[in-house]
Amino acid sequence: MELELRFDGLAEDVVDARADVQLLDLGIADAPPDTPAATSPSFSVSSDHPTVRVVVDVPGGEGAYEPGLVVRVRGRTAQNEAVEFFNTSATPVTAPTEGPVRVVLSRIV
Repeated sequence: MELELRFDGLAEDVVDARADVQLLDLGIADAPPDTPAATSPSFSVSSDHPTVRVVVDVPGGEGAYEPGLVVRVRGRTAQNEAVEFFNTSATPVTAPTEGPVRVVLSRIV
């Protein structure tokens, strides 16, 4: 699955980042989070262009009534400080679409 990750308010470049992606059933209230279903290869993102595309091998979500993605990105700044981002609500995944699934991420402070 191709994801387009948009980093809201990115103030500095992020390097050696990896995205952990979980596929949850949004139709189940209080569904317990599982371990990540997939992890992306390492990537970097620039504050000048705060969007990056990654490809992850996420299981198809068979049996999920309303599948959605929860994405958490961990990386570091050029000053070697740890930094994390996540999507504040699960991103719904509908029938296969052309192009990437767009996910907006916010920084965990």
